Amino acid sequence: MRWPESIVKELASRSRKDQLTCTTILVQKEFREQDPDLLKFKEGISFELTDYVKDFFTQDIADKLQNNMESIVEHNEAKYKENMYDDESIKFNIHWFNYKYGNDVRFEFKEVNEINYDNDAERIQR
Repeated sequence: MRWPESIVKELASRSRKDQLTCTTILVQKEFREQDPDLLKFKEGISFELTDYVKDFFTQDIADKLQNNMESIVEHNEAKYKENMYDDESIKFNIHWFNYKYGNDVRFEFKEVNEINYDNDAERIQR
């Protein structure tokens, strides 16, 4: 069952395995793992992260993530590096930027499933 994107529900959860706490803005109940319909493929980003700004997910963070997605679609390495803290961050993350990139590779970002803040690690994941 898929939740409508307009419904955003906050959850606080505790992992039983490692006792880490996290806060989640849940956008969809589950990931859809069906094969993409290439006839409906639309290169680019089909949503604005600004629509999900709430609590820990600030406008500044949304803008940085939006910039990163745009840089991946455009394959613009300089733009991708704009939000990196230092050379070490660039070195650590640049392989994600170049992952599976080739002449005929195009990207489409269609939806957000969840935005998760790991309280113990003090980081946001999407």
